[in-house]
Amino acid sequence: LYIVSKCRKVELSMVRAIDVANYFLNYADKDEDSGELLSNLKIQKLVYYAQGFSLAISGQPLFPERIEAWMHGPVSSSRSLSGV
Repeated sequence: LYIVSKCRKVELSMVRAIDVANYFLNYADKDEDSGELLSNLKIQKLVYYAQGFSLAISGQPLFPERIEAWMHGPVSSSRSLSGV
């Protein structure tokens, strides 16, 4: 799996869903001016979109955990995101 960042191609090993969630949380913490908090539901949706983009662009999953359809939106089947 590759990610292109600032005109540079970087190889990544497969990460876990919790790693993707933590990336978004760290990114949101750096943007204090927005004043918007990331709820668990928003994080779950961002993780879902990240997986979808990875599959669409590279044909490879970003992380191995399954995503399930729940009443309020997509949820990673990993219990590791429950504490995020």
